[in-house]
Amino acid sequence: MLMEKTFDTGTVAIHYVEGPPSGKPLVLLHGVTTWWQTFLPILPHFVIRYHTYALDLRGHGGSGRTPGAYSISNDVADVVAFLRDCVQEPAVLLGWSLGSMVAMFVAAAAPELVRAVVLDDPPLAMLTDDDSSLAGVYEWFGPMRDLLTRDGSADDRLAAITALNPEDDDVQNRRRLKMYSGFDPEHLTLLIERKRFDQKRLEEVLPRITCPVLLVQADVSVGGVLDDQTVQAALPMLADCALVRMQGVGHDLHVEQPASFSRIVMDFLESL
Repeated sequence: MLMEKTFDTGTVAIHYVEGPPSGKPLVLLHGVTTWWQTFLPILPHFVIRYHTYALDLRGHGGSGRTPGAYSISNDVADVVAFLRDCVQEPAVLLGWSLGSMVAMFVAAAAPELVRAVVLDDPPLAMLTDDDSSLAGVYEWFGPMRDLLTRDGSADDRLAAITALNPEDDDVQNRRRLKMYSGFDPEHLTLLIERKRFDQKRLEEVLPRITCPVLLVQADVSVGGVLDDQTVQAALPMLADCALVRMQGVGHDLHVEQPASFSRIVMDFLESL
């Protein structure tokens, strides 16, 4: 059973869910525009073996908004405070997309609090001088920001969300409508302007990660955001990294293939 709770960092209220104390702590961090519920397809695989937490990052879901304070350093401060005050022992961080970047920065900044890291298709090219492999991602950010900042009724927003996601059914788009209501689109502005990560580069962050890392790469031909060139640049900078490629699976790895993804992660966790 998951219990919904709130943690006050002193700066912002962080909404999260916590599972039963079934073992070592596992903390899940979602992607941009989403919320903790993105992990519902995989949570049942982990709560029986690990003390599982899933957070809403600031400006997402049920957590507080902090206009003007959405850089990676703010996320790191929130997660470090959560680990110290709530978890109180070294945890495995599992991050997807933006959440994987947050997990990576936390592991570099506070290694004493992080037992291992799982990076679920991280957009690492955002920390390089050439992010051309993410052109399609940046093209999506603009229309999404426009949608979320325009005036209009809930019906108008639902119609706009449906137009951006025509391949998905009505229930999925209704869920997005609720999810986006907790999201601050300033996050997207910072991403578009390349300011979200404080102008840090891979070579400044990855060598500072001393714990074991599982890097799970999606298939770029069907929407993955981690290209082979960036992977090959990143691997030599990591002291202890296992790489798994999931062919034929897009960026939403844990949603598209929850059983396969969970098996990979559980194998890694059992190896620690």
